[in-house]
Amino acid sequence: MNEQFEKNLVSAYHEALKNNQKSFPVKLVVEDTPSEGDVISWFADKGIPIKIDTSWGKYDITLLN
Repeated sequence: MNEQFEKNLVSAYHEALKNNQKSFPVKLVVEDTPSEGDVISWFADKGIPIKIDTSWGKYDITLLN
């Protein structure tokens, strides 16, 4: 996974937790955007189930727990 995307992902996830939000957007990194499956696997490896909706230039991630 692209290092910049992972930083964006972790930052957005922590911000969502801090604000008790179940959904949050993650801006896509044009040069090396991971697939939806890669992002789902990244969360799954940490025991966090998610759902992804794709929007123009971002993934909208919903926490399922």
